[in-house]
Amino acid sequence: MVNILLTNDDGIEAPGLDSLIKALSPNHDLTIVAPSRERSAVSQGFSFHVSYGVEQIDDHRVRVGGTPVDCVMFALTQWGPFDLVISGINHGANMAWDTWYSGTVGAACEAARRGIKAIAVSLDTVGQLEEALHYPQAARMLARYLDQGLIKIVSHGQVLNVNFPNAPALMERAPQWAVPGMYCYNLNTLKVESEKSRQWRVEVQQFATYSGAGEGTDGRLIGEGPTVSLLRVAWPESREEECQAFTQWRSRLSH
Repeated sequence: MVNILLTNDDGIEAPGLDSLIKALSPNHDLTIVAPSRERSAVSQGFSFHVSYGVEQIDDHRVRVGGTPVDCVMFALTQWGPFDLVISGINHGANMAWDTWYSGTVGAACEAARRGIKAIAVSLDTVGQLEEALHYPQAARMLARYLDQGLIKIVSHGQVLNVNFPNAPALMERAPQWAVPGMYCYNLNTLKVESEKSRQWRVEVQQFATYSGAGEGTDGRLIGEGPTVSLLRVAWPESREEECQAFTQWRSRLSH
């Protein structure tokens, strides 16, 4: 049995989180700390110099009026330590550059930064009707992965990013190792609201454009089955050539 903290960015009432609770509770000890409302695309943002409310719903569930990272911070200080933090199941895949915008991934990164093994899990819902989303199947597959030792391949300071296609037959396929792609995901459209006052309205079209996704990337492989990517949460070290470039630039400064 693994002591697991569950969180998400879709809110405490989200179907993806509920599916994880049902799939994992028979074999694992769960604590659920999630936002009171949807907090998608907040990345690793947290409440700074402001307060937020916390409400305990029952013995295992807590509703937090903050961000996904707030949820992880609060849970670790109040009930930690945990063996594993799982964030999800997110409504929509978290692939390519979207991983860095995602509140789902952000919560997992906060756990990894604090030395706890972390998994972010998402369902590719693009173009799918809400009533046709297969969260329970994805949750059961993740539970199967855990029972078969998935946690052993996750090192401290790393996030395992798992994306499931919204098709039970594809979920049954063996997961594939993928690298995050570099392709465009969300697009902005500028709408003129008032020429005289120079006001505009920006509409974000949230749909995936997987065309151009390279070989071995998450966007290409999601059409074939589950994908697994490893995200390292570490402060980058300067490379020697970068230091040399700075030194050369500094030597040319006029005094």
